[in-house]
Amino acid sequence: MINRDTILIVDDVYVNLEILKALLGDRYRVLTASTGKEAIEIAKRENVDLILLDILMPDINGYEVCKQLKEFYRDKNLIIIFITLKVDEDSISFGYEIGADDYVIKPYKRKELLAKIKHHIAVKHKLDRLQFLTEYDTMTNTYNRRKFFQLANDKFKKEKHLYGVAIHILEVDKVNQVYGQKVGDRVIQNVASILKKYIKEGTILGRLSGTTFVMICTFDNLKKLEKRVDIIKTAIERDTLLIDDIKLSFKINIAFRARGEEKSLDHFLNNLYQDIGLTNLIRGRV
Repeated sequence: MINRDTILIVDDVYVNLEILKALLGDRYRVLTASTGKEAIEIAKRENVDLILLDILMPDINGYEVCKQLKEFYRDKNLIIIFITLKVDEDSISFGYEIGADDYVIKPYKRKELLAKIKHHIAVKHKLDRLQFLTEYDTMTNTYNRRKFFQLANDKFKKEKHLYGVAIHILEVDKVNQVYGQKVGDRVIQNVASILKKYIKEGTILGRLSGTTFVMICTFDNLKKLEKRVDIIKTAIERDTLLIDDIKLSFKINIAFRARGEEKSLDHFLNNLYQDIGLTNLIRGRV
């Protein structure tokens, strides 16, 4: 099944919603909202790519919806196109100032609207790809060092009850020597997939070196974290790769700790690295 881009149409006139839904439904996944409040709720619940937004709404006007959702999607490339009767220069200028990407004036021209949507979606795809390449480790789809430290530092400043987990995969060099680097990479990818499957929502997961992952997370208490770590460790050590009729299993070292008196993220992570038997963490960019 092909993943289609999601468009949210926001208009308080039912007929307008139905016309746009019929126009776009064959090309995109279409959601609709008839109030500003409903639009905000849907956009926060769904992964929306583009919003066609009326300005004159009965509850929350389009400008306020735009401001709230641009803030909510600040780390994503959300596109908002105002589709409105307001054609004066001040209204249009203000829309761009608060984050709108484009304007379509009612009554809109069908081909023009479709062309604008197609253009903005294409640009979004390119921006999304560029963002992925600058923020993620492309082999494992986990955060790279730069993005990990950016997010983890923010979390460290805001949260006092933090926990860190370090996972170090053992004997990958030996796997590379015997079976080749592609197999060694598959071992690392399998471990990353298991980590992503079992981590708690809101956890920051990064690959900080070739065979070492670190998670920064919040838990109610250390017991709950310990239980989650046991589940992850068991899942990783039970996993296997079938190579030339040989089942290849993985071994890991794993350590976790609660934030103590450390004043900086670096200090906290260095302590975590020592817990797992590694040398001090050296900051650097991917």
